[in-house]
Amino acid sequence: MGLTEKQSAFEVQGNAIRELKAVAAPKSDIDAAVQPLNALKLEKNDVECQLQSILFADGGLSREAFCQAAVNKLERRLFYIPLFKIYHGVAGLNDYGPPGCTVKSNVLAFWRQHFVLEENMLEVDCPYVTPEVVLKASGHVDKFTDLMVKDEKTGTFYLPITCSRTFAMRSCRILVDFVVARIWNKNMREKRKEMYWKFNRKKIQFGVSKDFYWAIDRTLWAFLMV
Repeated sequence: MGLTEKQSAFEVQGNAIRELKAVAAPKSDIDAAVQPLNALKLEKNDVECQLQSILFADGGLSREAFCQAAVNKLERRLFYIPLFKIYHGVAGLNDYGPPGCTVKSNVLAFWRQHFVLEENMLEVDCPYVTPEVVLKASGHVDKFTDLMVKDEKTGTFYLPITCSRTFAMRSCRILVDFVVARIWNKNMREKRKEMYWKFNRKKIQFGVSKDFYWAIDRTLWAFLMV
């Protein structure tokens, strides 16, 4: 099988495993399905390595270097330009150049041809700004809050998920107290308490485990904010 066939077989086997887990199949059945998945993964990686060795057999660039060279070429050809580049730009924000605008137009045209014409869907064009009253009605203003931590020396605020591990550990005690208070809030339904303990009772011990902060992912934070 070629790379495409192996990739398809790998995805089919992965979907089969997810279906087994969804119906709570016995662990033995899941383990039996995982073995061919691992074998397919190894075979797929071997084919990719062979193709890469053939592609760069003349002593050319590695895959990572090739990707970086392609990105640099796209930027030089003005397919895209980092936003406000002369002011050092902002990571993840880019402007489309003339060739990039053409590519974008072609993609949108293909999208419209498929969804609007063939699927008989209706197209709408909405503004990118949402009034506060809409977010208030949806509950985003009152129920969804991202915790922030503050550097007392500089007065700068940070999202905890972006902080270094050392800085986060200094805030661990505050986070523990906050979460414990939220768990035992009389307005919090018992079902949420049970779900929280189910996911975390094996991961943390309040006031003891140093991995407390890292055990609470964004999903759990959103869960506690409800």
